Amino acid sequence: MSWARHNGIGARLILASLALIGILLLSSMEVPVHATQNLSQPKPGSGSDIPLAVSVTFHTTGAEYEVLGDFAGVAISATNNWLASLTIVVYATLRSGTDIYVADGMATIAANATVSVFCMDIQTIPAGDYTVTFAAVTTSNQAVSAPTTPISLVAGSGGSGVMSTYANSVTGDQLRLSLSSNNVYTGGTLMANVSEFNTNGGVINVTKWDAWQIPAALNSCPNTDVRPFGIAVYKGHYTAQNVSQGSQVPIFPQVVCPLYVREVTGYLLLPDSDLAYVLPGYTSLTMLGSVDIVNGTSVGRGQSLGLNPGLYTVVAADEWGTLAFLYVQINGLP
Repeated sequence: MSWARHNGIGARLILASLALIGILLLSSMEVPVHATQNLSQPKPGSGSDIPLAVSVTFHTTGAEYEVLGDFAGVAISATNNWLASLTIVVYATLRSGTDIYVADGMATIAANATVSVFCMDIQTIPAGDYTVTFAAVTTSNQAVSAPTTPISLVAGSGGSGVMSTYANSVTGDQLRLSLSSNNVYTGGTLMANVSEFNTNGGVINVTKWDAWQIPAALNSCPNTDVRPFGIAVYKGHYTAQNVSQGSQVPIFPQVVCPLYVREVTGYLLLPDSDLAYVLPGYTSLTMLGSVDIVNGTSVGRGQSLGLNPGLYTVVAADEWGTLAFLYVQINGLP
C-alpha cells in the first residue's frame, strides 16, 4: 500500500471520528422547544383576566322598585364581563330591621353586554324603606357576582303604595313614570311624576325630535314648556298596542296660552341624573315634571276636574316616541 493511499484512509477515519463525536455531542444537548401560540386563547383584556365568580357586575345607581304591568319588583342593570353569554338568576335581598324579603329574576346576557333584569316580588313586600343587595348565580347555581354595597329603596305596593315604571328611550336614557298611589278616592290627590333619566356614565347629546306617539303635556300650555315629555290619562285599560285609538281624559283646565315658543335644538343629558342643558344656550334644566291627575292641575295651580270612579291608564310620553304605562283605580267617595 502506497503512502498516499494509507494517508487518505487515515484522513477519512479522522473525519468519520469527528462526525461521530459531533453527533454524540448534539444528542447530549437540550435543544429548546418553542411552544406554538394557542390562537384559540382569548386576548388579554377580552375578559380572560376576569374570574367567572365575579364576571357579572350590577349598576345599583339606577335600581328601582317598580310595577311592570301586573307585577311589582326590583329592576337592576347588570353587565356580563365574561367571554361568553351567561344565563343568570339575579336575587334582590330587601332588609328592613329583622324582616328579609327576596325577589328574583332571570336573564340571558351576551358577552360584554348590559341588560335590565326585573326581580319579581312574589311575596307582596310591605311598603316601606329597605336596604337592598344583589347577587347573581348561573342556572347551575354557580356564583358569578361579587357582593354589592347595600343601597336604599322605597319598595312594596302595600295595596296603595308608590308605583313606578320606566321605558328605555331610543336616545339611550330612560323615560320614568311613578304614581303616588294605585288606589285613591275621587277628590283625592294622585301625583304623577315623569322624568328623563340618563342611566349612563357619560353625557348624552340628543337632538330635538317630533316623534310623539300620543299628545302629552305637563300643564295647560305645553308650548311654553321646554321639557320634552308629558302625561296623558285614559279611562280604561290601554297598552302601547291600542293607546293611540283611545280618547284622552282632559286633566288640565282650558286657558288662553301666550304665543310663545322657546327655540330648542336639543339637550345634553348629564350622567346618572335627570339634569340636562337645553340647547342652544346651555340653560340648565331638571328633566322632571309632576301633575295631580285627579284634580287636573300642575302642582299648585288649576281647578279640580274630578275624575269619575273607574280604572284609568296613566301614560308618560316623550318627543322621541317613548311610552311608559301605569294603572290606577279611582273610587267613589268613602
